[in-house]
Amino acid sequence: MNGDQSYPAPVDPGRWAALLPAPVERDLPVGRHQLLKEYLMREINAAPPPPAVPAAVEPAAPVPAPARRPRRPVWAAAAGVAVVAAAAVAAGTLGHDPGRPRVFAFGVGAVSPRLRQAIDLCTDRARQVEPGTTPRLVNRGEAGDYAIAVFLTPTRMITCDTGPTGAGLNYGPYGQQNWLPGPISVQGAGSTEANGGDVFVAGRISARVARVELAHGDGSATVARLSDGTFAVATNGAHIAAGAALLVSYDRGGQVIDRRPALYLENTRSTPDGRYAETCWLDPAGTAVYGVAGPDCGQAERWR
Repeated sequence: MNGDQSYPAPVDPGRWAALLPAPVERDLPVGRHQLLKEYLMREINAAPPPPAVPAAVEPAAPVPAPARRPRRPVWAAAAGVAVVAAAAVAAGTLGHDPGRPRVFAFGVGAVSPRLRQAIDLCTDRARQVEPGTTPRLVNRGEAGDYAIAVFLTPTRMITCDTGPTGAGLNYGPYGQQNWLPGPISVQGAGSTEANGGDVFVAGRISARVARVELAHGDGSATVARLSDGTFAVATNGAHIAAGAALLVSYDRGGQVIDRRPALYLENTRSTPDGRYAETCWLDPAGTAVYGVAGPDCGQAERWR
């Protein structure tokens, strides 16, 4: 499902302004401004902070991520072959289109400029890949001058990350709509350097997951934000070594239930020679919902 990919060069900062112009004020019907404001602030503030891991529980030492073919240092996020390349239309035609999903920033500090750029990029891409649908802003992560926005549509998660030097996005449909490869599934991932530097990751989680941490590989970690069956996390100044970023998932008792490399989408992994491969996962009936059934398959978990 996911294969070796080539990635675009970093977006030039000068071109960035042309690609994503700042949102402008638009005329709205009476009362609509307040409704949109209340909706946005509800979406951004709805999810409570993740519960703390009990002090007595110490995560196991991070396992080094397997070797893989390094990506070029890019701002574009990792993408699987499920992404419809033909849908990649330059964001910049953000005109006054009544069919375009819109999210507004209200007041100073309501939404950071960087997060607003990520939101605009995602809403425009949603209009392109799923015309007529209304994407839902369900999660976001911010760290310094970096941000990642997470939207859901009926068939996919759209994630957009933005920063000082460019932006990246993921918008391929789910490999499986209702099942995850274990308790967590990465749907969007990007980094400022080849497999490291600062990292931006988002995806889906099962009901068992109460906390997700992005382990940096040096004993430090960044806690992800959980909301509506999703997680999102961004770092700033982390200087994560290539291949060292791991996602560590905890249950409500603070026990580690999953640990996996952060920059692999859904059920992908790397082989010893650095190529992409698929892992297999079975539903409770023993049917392979990811990969090909075999003796080493894991237990898939239901999303939502």
